[in-house]
Amino acid sequence: MATSYFEFFGENMPIDEGIANAYEAFVPEGEQWLASYPDATYGGVDNFQGVSTGMAKGTKAAHELWIFRLIKQFCNGVWDFNELNSFDGFEKFHAAQVKSYKEYWVSEYQKTLSHHTALRLVDLSIKWFRRTNDERVRALDSTGLAAAVRKYGHTVLNEPGQGLLKLLFIDEPRYRETGTTEEIEASYQAMQARIREFCALYGGSPLVVDVFARARHVR
Repeated sequence: MATSYFEFFGENMPIDEGIANAYEAFVPEGEQWLASYPDATYGGVDNFQGVSTGMAKGTKAAHELWIFRLIKQFCNGVWDFNELNSFDGFEKFHAAQVKSYKEYWVSEYQKTLSHHTALRLVDLSIKWFRRTNDERVRALDSTGLAAAVRKYGHTVLNEPGQGLLKLLFIDEPRYRETGTTEEIEASYQAMQARIREFCALYGGSPLVVDVFARARHVR
């Protein structure tokens, strides 16, 4: 296994050079896919197998109702699209959606989601806004929402994403799915920061890393 090193927060961090080079070559294809391939789901998630929400049934419908409410917020101008088109603004938006998603399940269904589950489903939901078949969302193209999502959206830390990162970032701490909310959040933010630093050197964005991870997983 070939390795290379890059400066990450002042340290030499080993990465798998073969995977990094394959990703770099994939970036144009990944960016094209994000910009043009329509997502046939409603809200970025179709198969909820393995998603623990505490509901025996109705999880998909519950998720889609939350998406419907978020679309209404976008259409009604609740969110400042100029602010979303910046890293800090997008991060604030992301944090607000994770909080909203967890509160939604408690208020509507009296179910408490793990922080990992909320992060995973919110990241898939936000990714959906990069390009969808929904006419209302396409009407928002002029706001720059889709472009902001493609630029600032996070890598989904599901099985494909974590599988890739485990191989790419050699001998580094893995993202932890369990623990306190604070522990999971700190681990999540550290991993997303690693991904952004990697993209600064090899191109693309965290969502391109996400597409690359899925492409490797399904082949």
